[in-house]
Amino acid sequence: MNSGQNAPVNPQQWAPLPPPPGPVGSRRRPWLLPALALAAVLVVGAVLAVVVRGGGGGNAAEPPAPMSTASATPTGSGTPAAQAPRFVTITAPCRLVPRPVRRSFMPPPLNARRAGPSGRPGQDGHAAGCRWSTANPQAPRQRALTVRVVLRADQGGRAGVDKATTWMNAARRTMRQRAGTSVQNAGGSVLRYGTFRRVPDVGEDAFAMYAEAQSAAGRTGSVTVWARYANAMFKVVFAGSDGGAVPLAETAAFEGATAAARAVVTALQGCTGCLG
Repeated sequence: MNSGQNAPVNPQQWAPLPPPPGPVGSRRRPWLLPALALAAVLVVGAVLAVVVRGGGGGNAAEPPAPMSTASATPTGSGTPAAQAPRFVTITAPCRLVPRPVRRSFMPPPLNARRAGPSGRPGQDGHAAGCRWSTANPQAPRQRALTVRVVLRADQGGRAGVDKATTWMNAARRTMRQRAGTSVQNAGGSVLRYGTFRRVPDVGEDAFAMYAEAQSAAGRTGSVTVWARYANAMFKVVFAGSDGGAVPLAETAAFEGATAAARAVVTALQGCTGCLG
């Protein structure tokens, strides 16, 4: 997504691709996982390409642009689009997952870094997020949590809720096909996908998948949750490794990622300043 443009959201930008962590004590940038969740790109097929770019703090949000009132009833949702809340901006992305929730599965101290925003409030594809990671790069237990929210706007006679639902349906089909498979990139790193899971009680639609990345540098385990609430679709990635050699177990990764996803929905429900 390009800032200031209404480019369509590419589901490949949301693939669960945490690059393996650098070894503890290395001179590499510590723990660029899960790639800030805004730059992990999957090249469909046998080639795996990961592009990492940093996220800045961004400027203060501008007043939201007016939106059309086109309505539709999206597939997979019992709420007509005309009755759903309309989110036009994310006012405080690093408050989407409160500290008590994070501490339930991530040992402190943590560093927090805001990612984005991308695009302008009210535009289709406007996005913002935050990344929390283990503050000490030398600590044997490393954890990282990334949240990225993308807002779909009413545009061209089509409701944002409908567009978000269509994307979720396409992403679900893709991830079901990848379940249980593995891919290898040109550098020799291998990503193994686990079991596709439906996630109940998170927004209006949610699913998840575990993945394990392995390279000469180490092994990383992660769970990615994709979810939708009204016209907001978001991705939560919880990843980690112990000593660089033991990946975060699937059960622990799933519990952390889903707890964070539920917190995001709660934060959106209470964010009156995010509505337009």
